[in-house]
Amino acid sequence: MANVTIVLSEAELERLERTIEQGEACFVEARNIISANTVSSLDTGKGGSKGEGPDVSGIRWKVKGGGLAQPSDVFAFEFTQNRDGSTPSERASLVKYLKAHGALSVDEFEITMSKDGKFLQRKRM
Repeated sequence: MANVTIVLSEAELERLERTIEQGEACFVEARNIISANTVSSLDTGKGGSKGEGPDVSGIRWKVKGGGLAQPSDVFAFEFTQNRDGSTPSERASLVKYLKAHGALSVDEFEITMSKDGKFLQRKRM
């Protein structure tokens, strides 16, 4: 197997990052459309666990340094808004829920919002 090195200018790198973010946003929107048209335990009234609330599976949790968080990480975060100030749909329902209800328990994690409202925080309980 051969090694390949690719050199990108700052402008090319920024364009690539925007393209990836747009692709991720399209993926999340598609998943949300599918979820909205699928009967879940929340829709049927089954389940009833304390942790029921907004879907957090579309959130790309990060660890200190900006790397993607793994399920084994004790703490992870995500910004509530994009750089342009918009709140993506996969985070909007969670932000709204946390403002109205406080902490959310999902599996072995507690999800909260920072006091300044800029960060979502995922902490292992």
